[in-house]
Amino acid sequence: MYFTRMVKGWKIVKNNCDNEIKFLVDKLLRIPVIENCECISSEGNEFRLLIQYNYGTEKTIRVVVYETVTPMTLKKAAIAMKEIAKGRYSMIMAPYISEKSEQVCIENGIGYADFSGNILLSVGTMYISEKGNPNKYAKKKETANIFYASSTKTLRILRKMLEDTDRVWRIKDLATEAGCSIGMVSRVKERLCEQLWAEMTSEGLKLIDPRGLLDAWSQEYSRSTIKMVPCYTLESLPKFEKRIKELYDKHGIESCLTGLAGGSRYAPVVRYNRVHVLVRNKDVEEFITHSGCKRVESGANIMLVEAQADQMNGIRNINGDLVASPVQIFLDCTKIKGRGAEMAEAVFEKEIRK
Repeated sequence: MYFTRMVKGWKIVKNNCDNEIKFLVDKLLRIPVIENCECISSEGNEFRLLIQYNYGTEKTIRVVVYETVTPMTLKKAAIAMKEIAKGRYSMIMAPYISEKSEQVCIENGIGYADFSGNILLSVGTMYISEKGNPNKYAKKKETANIFYASSTKTLRILRKMLEDTDRVWRIKDLATEAGCSIGMVSRVKERLCEQLWAEMTSEGLKLIDPRGLLDAWSQEYSRSTIKMVPCYTLESLPKFEKRIKELYDKHGIESCLTGLAGGSRYAPVVRYNRVHVLVRNKDVEEFITHSGCKRVESGANIMLVEAQADQMNGIRNINGDLVASPVQIFLDCTKIKGRGAEMAEAVFEKEIRK
């Protein structure tokens, strides 16, 4: 089997696992308790290593090499590997093993190593763990694409599913309610299932790991460029917050509370001295004019967050205050230093996971 892979900047066409063998053997020989380690067989994308400890014990490791893996394909592979392992320790190697894929390995009792520097190996008295190294082989077409801020249709699908994490969706129904094509929903479904965030059942598509989905989304969201306008008001913050609904009723200005201020309407777990307001990008200047707040370069107690249309979906009226959806508040709180993560967690537990 011939295939092409990028390893340490070189393009290598190969029909064996020479580089993987050398990488793993070199890694293991650095461990003091190991006296010798050598490859005893290699065929296709699989090889076996014999490990000899300095106290006389020997262990055999079966290693299967993949060009690329997703949590879904890895889960299937892990099950198959356990069935044929016959008590022998098994591990997989790939250019990159994500945190989600790592959990699949742990749950199935297999090890892993990747060329991005991550490794987990637990055999006999030997335990090696190194993780957190970024993907050196990331491609733009990978999963993160479903979170791009410009992919408004994709994000509508995710927001719709997260509105009710217990609901099982027919693809056609999800497409209708999200205002997207069936083809678009099918592509998102494939991505969600690949990462084990959702699964297809006999009844339809169901989220099985909404927190994992939101965590991945928030990581991409935190890296995105979101324009914020720092402002200051002399009014008390509670009085200013009441202005938001007044501005909508009188002038049609689309805005709502988000961040800690919005989150406190769902789960009052932290105090805040700065109000984050989600404002439709076309309404920002009008909001400043009619609210009476002033732009400032420092000392802001109001932060206007310029929003796209999909971010305004799911606004709720809570005791007379317009508040962003729980999903939007979760995302916005993850960008707030200090106690933002605590608020995001509280909103998730109370309003999203339910």
